[in-house]
Amino acid sequence: MNLVDFLIEKETIKLRVAVRNWKQAVGSGVKLLIDQGVAEPRYYQAIIKSVKKNGPYFVLMPRVALPHARPEEGAVSQGFSLITLKKPVAFGSAENDPVSILLSFCAKDATAQLEGALAQAVTIFEDENRIDNMINCATVQEMIDILKRVDFSELE
Repeated sequence: MNLVDFLIEKETIKLRVAVRNWKQAVGSGVKLLIDQGVAEPRYYQAIIKSVKKNGPYFVLMPRVALPHARPEEGAVSQGFSLITLKKPVAFGSAENDPVSILLSFCAKDATAQLEGALAQAVTIFEDENRIDNMINCATVQEMIDILKRVDFSELE
């Protein structure tokens, strides 16, 4: 199942989530993965531990974070969640803070994680206007409409 289909079918999109810090932001996104049974609760702890060790490695572009951990650290199967934040938060990324959108994901193996999830995420977030529109969505249906217009044909 591709990223957009998962988000829609599993209802793992939440908008304007209120958080106080980056840990709460990550926790909000990962909780949706845990609730769907695609990640174990330890997956969240693995992400936090990895950030403490390696820095905010998943804040790959301005305003966007892609929280994830290694598959063996609690991934049950492939899954995605997308949240926007009510107010942006800093993750400690000098180039890309503050973050307003988190696309959390997990995959059972590293190949699926790298080739599938990351490639789809990069395709979604390569358009600055799309990022602006996503941040400003007032309803989940608006977000779904934006995501359905993303062209993933280059990944096939």
